[in-house]
Amino acid sequence: YDLRPEFALYHYDHFTSRLSSLRKTIRERNNRALLDQEAIDNIASNHPVSFFSHKGYTQWQYSEAQELLKEDLEAGVHKTMSRLDLYGSRPEYYEHFPRLAFRDKVNQEIRTAKYLHTLEVRGKDTRKK
Repeated sequence: YDLRPEFALYHYDHFTSRLSSLRKTIRERNNRALLDQEAIDNIASNHPVSFFSHKGYTQWQYSEAQELLKEDLEAGVHKTMSRLDLYGSRPEYYEHFPRLAFRDKVNQEIRTAKYLHTLEVRGKDTRKK
């Protein structure tokens, strides 16, 4: 305590009260975290996940079409055919999504793949840790 000049401003006789105050603050914040988690759980139970987008078609995230598109993109199919031909190549694409929405999803998946590749190259990819 006396060996460090940065501690010279603080008196040792206040240490225990400051430590107990710090412990009290941490305890209160942990309790608040529990209350927040309860509120989130309550909201999630009252508002179930929708299987359809606000436009009326199937949710893209975790859909079979998304998985198939990722496979097609990894295989490079999008480089050999147009977006319209890619759209017509699988019934999972054209039966569940409008053409323009599918086109936007293709572009989104390409951008995501590029971004994830950039993170991997830079060594900042947190998914692999």
